Amino acid sequence: MIKHFLNYSLRNLLRNKFYSLSVLFGFAVVMTACTYMILFYTHETNSDQFNRRYNRIYRVIMENPVFGAMSFSTFSKSADKLRTNFPEIEKVTFIQWIGRVTLGLPDRTISEERMLLVDSTFLQIFSYNVLFGNPNQCLNKPNSLVITESTARRMYGNSSPIGQSIRWNDLVLEVTALVEDPPGNSHLQFDLLISNTSLREANNSVTNATYILLHENVSLKSLRDKLNHESSSLSESFGKILKFDLQSLESAYFHNSDFLYDFANHVFRYRDHRVLTDFLLVAIMMLAVSIFNYITFSQAKASYRSKDISIRRILGSTRSQTLILFIIEALTILILSSFISTLLTVLLLPQFNFLTDSLIEIGYLLNGKVIISLFFLIIICGFLLGIVNYFIFSSLKTSDLLRGIKIRGNPKLIYSLCLLQFCAALMLSYLTIMMLRQINYMNTKPLGFNKENVVGISLAELDWNINPQTIKEEFSKLPGVIHSSLSSGSPISGRGFYSERIDGQDVPINTIIGDANYSETIGLELLEGRWFDSTLKSDSLSIVLNASGAKLFNVGLDSLFGGLFRVIGITKDFNYSSFRERIGPVVMYYRPYDRKYKSDAILLLRISNTTKDMGESLRKKWLTLFPMAPFNMEVIEDKYESLNLKDTKQAYLLGASALSTILITVFGLAGLSYFLAQQKSKNIAIRKIYGASSGRLIINSFGYVLLFITVSSVLVFPITDYLSHEWLSNFAYRTEVPFWLYIIMVIASLLVIWLSVFYQVNKVVRANPSEVLRNE
Repeated sequence: MIKHFLNYSLRNLLRNKFYSLSVLFGFAVVMTACTYMILFYTHETNSDQFNRRYNRIYRVIMENPVFGAMSFSTFSKSADKLRTNFPEIEKVTFIQWIGRVTLGLPDRTISEERMLLVDSTFLQIFSYNVLFGNPNQCLNKPNSLVITESTARRMYGNSSPIGQSIRWNDLVLEVTALVEDPPGNSHLQFDLLISNTSLREANNSVTNATYILLHENVSLKSLRDKLNHESSSLSESFGKILKFDLQSLESAYFHNSDFLYDFANHVFRYRDHRVLTDFLLVAIMMLAVSIFNYITFSQAKASYRSKDISIRRILGSTRSQTLILFIIEALTILILSSFISTLLTVLLLPQFNFLTDSLIEIGYLLNGKVIISLFFLIIICGFLLGIVNYFIFSSLKTSDLLRGIKIRGNPKLIYSLCLLQFCAALMLSYLTIMMLRQINYMNTKPLGFNKENVVGISLAELDWNINPQTIKEEFSKLPGVIHSSLSSGSPISGRGFYSERIDGQDVPINTIIGDANYSETIGLELLEGRWFDSTLKSDSLSIVLNASGAKLFNVGLDSLFGGLFRVIGITKDFNYSSFRERIGPVVMYYRPYDRKYKSDAILLLRISNTTKDMGESLRKKWLTLFPMAPFNMEVIEDKYESLNLKDTKQAYLLGASALSTILITVFGLAGLSYFLAQQKSKNIAIRKIYGASSGRLIINSFGYVLLFITVSSVLVFPITDYLSHEWLSNFAYRTEVPFWLYIIMVIASLLVIWLSVFYQVNKVVRANPSEVLRNE
């Protein structure tokens, strides 16, 4: 019987090609979205669970001494106190991210960004898979180095890295172990691990972190109380009593309030839990739209299917057999759709990873939880659709079938489902346009400086005895270089900061260091005063403030700042961060960099264009001057766009969901028009006999479309208005959402609906009235 029903379902799909393609397409798109949702949700919620002692590993978080908020940044001496004063703790490891470093290989130098200094206990606490080497001993000795598989291939190709020597500054490091790359859902990412004993003393930078492994059955509440009780000894290296707490590995990953994450996201990955929730809601909405689409088509086909059901009833088919038939038919559609969606999932996975900042590999499709979840999703949806379809026909009596009575479908049900479909499509479309409008606003709003055609070349990897002024002069001679400046960085990157207490609150102050050419290179706009002058020695004790800084400190030109520096200029406020943050005070200091420079020195160049040829010209010049030093250049415009990249990706992801929902809805509306054509075919035929023209009948059919769009627009507007303002409230600087934008969306939607139903209406209107009445 099952085989017969399966063959019947396949024949029925082949017989109704428009219906089959519409439903298969809709479910394939939705199954792809659901597959991604399951992949994403499973992958992210299983973060760090590869660690064998996952439930006993915690990260120590500490009150930031500058900003006051709790942060993962801790002191090395705090880690020492945890080892000696807390018997509840089995092991402790202190981690320090160094940032970009230059490593010397026998034949070349390379630049790496994800190198960690760690204690010898690192691989004893975390269960990263060690391929070669002893995890209990590979980090015990000074100058020991552990590298990942991908890094080993990048450095040595197919040769074994074990025992190889790598130079870092004045240290010679030996590779003692090889580990697999950290899983994509590990919150801690790295390429190289160096034993902490390689350095004389770890510094208290903002990228330090402490992890602990607790003994079994330790009370977290008691341990937290003890941390607070002994917080004075844990923070004595800073000279101020700070708060401490413990953070589980799950919280370490799903955490979005630590300001250091954006600074150190190369190493410390994190995920806002709201992203999972939003993606889950969108996937559920798309699934619901596709289910509504299927039900609408079933209702539209009711008159045709009634013939088939009548024959089966007459031949003795029971109600249970009819139910099984409908379930098998729905499961067949879902299974065929899942094959198509698997292909789409594999092809589009790189794009999905990019939009969601994920590291999901194709092999994760074979994860047991993913397969089981997809299996149950197909089964549940198949049974649900089969049962709904069964109830559409279950009220039909055999006596009615024998008299030739057809099922006409339930108009109220079809209208309601199509209305919900369109509401979902309209809402997603409007939110997408609103988000893209904000992205465009952020990309086009004047920033207060000129980001176009400016590049920064890092000088951090050069020897300290090299005069940076010489480098600046050499690059200034190149064709296409308009201005050049030595500085700590652009307004977007390379800023320093400190905290100052003003009106009882700790206010973060941004600092920028630049020479006399910084303003013209970066394009700052002066409101008052002047910029630094290289001919005036007194400018070494001068500063330039932005407008917000001058207002906050209530100072003007020639005022003293901090009792030592004289204010010589005030610039227009400029955006140095994302539009989510309000512009704060910026203090700009003068440093000509005519002697040894700090590691944060950058050569800023305003060039004629940022084409590939110009970049190659700068690279060749660098290699001529420093053939063994890595060439690290960043385009300031690209750096700025990266600030808004997360919001841009979110908009594009929602846009893809909206487009898919619209396409599914259009096919659903085609089903609605097919249903309406059946319902009104007799009425249209009679009106044509009495002289009504085809054009007039088509125009009359536009009335229900207008009613349809009006009702859905009224229902959707309050929801979309609330959601759009809720999303925009996260931005300190944002565009307005004009009401006319919603009107345009409604008009565009009206056209889409009309075009989707026009074919079926036109087909009925142009049919021969006598043929229609005879069939009735």
